[in-house]
Amino acid sequence: MGTKNAHKGSSLLPKNGMKTFFTRLLYALSFRKEPEEVEKLKTEFLAIAAHEMRTPLSTIKSSISLVADGITGPLNEEQRRFLDMANRNIDRLAFLLDNFFLLADLESGTVELLKTEVDINEVIEGAIAMSAEPAHSSGILLVFEPDRTIGKVEADRRKIFHTVNNLISNAIKFSGEGKVIKIVSAKYSADGDFIKVSVKDTGIGIDRKDFEKIFDKFRQSDSSLTRKFPGSGVGLAICKRVIELHDGKVWVESEVGKGSTFHFILPLKRGKAHGKNNDTIS
Repeated sequence: MGTKNAHKGSSLLPKNGMKTFFTRLLYALSFRKEPEEVEKLKTEFLAIAAHEMRTPLSTIKSSISLVADGITGPLNEEQRRFLDMANRNIDRLAFLLDNFFLLADLESGTVELLKTEVDINEVIEGAIAMSAEPAHSSGILLVFEPDRTIGKVEADRRKIFHTVNNLISNAIKFSGEGKVIKIVSAKYSADGDFIKVSVKDTGIGIDRKDFEKIFDKFRQSDSSLTRKFPGSGVGLAICKRVIELHDGKVWVESEVGKGSTFHFILPLKRGKAHGKNNDTIS
């Protein structure tokens, strides 16, 4: 079975299941297939694994919710705190699984953008809320500096949320304890009207020669970093493809040892701007 239609909707799983997939993977590796084919198999494997994990993850979340709601008996504050922590981490894992599905859709070329009118500041605030726990546990401060006067964009809210969350997660991963990550929204003009979102960290930084490579799936700027900073290797690849589907652009500015700033721009929806400017929350 080929990989051409392997990622569309419920067809993420091969018809003959995991056994068929691993047979194809071993065949590809044994006969030294092209790197592109092996990359496709890696993506398919992630989608299969995500599919298999969804049901037990949903069961765990439902069970925790029953306990948290007091169905099984009264809770003290410490028990409730630990259950809330578990719920947040389940949401983070669910987000990671959604990343794998989104990548598979992007790879297949069948992804659809469900565009609505989106307030980018609200999306950023939601992404910051999801990242608050891992940032806090790593001793990292998240600071948001929004421009409240910018208008809205026509975008797929879920996919833009994934983009912002992936950029924040990436910044957390490569920043050390006591560091500050700044997220900024602003107007941007370059052959048109755009909204720009920037995620700035003070982490390890990236060598200029690796600027393009880091947006490839399953890649880091230095292969030795994979052992020190483990991750799925798909976040930045998703960011690039999602933003380009929205007729936007994503790029990085960085200096080794001083940190990185990832930017993306989206076309601004024509309309009346509103609100105040430059609120800072952390």
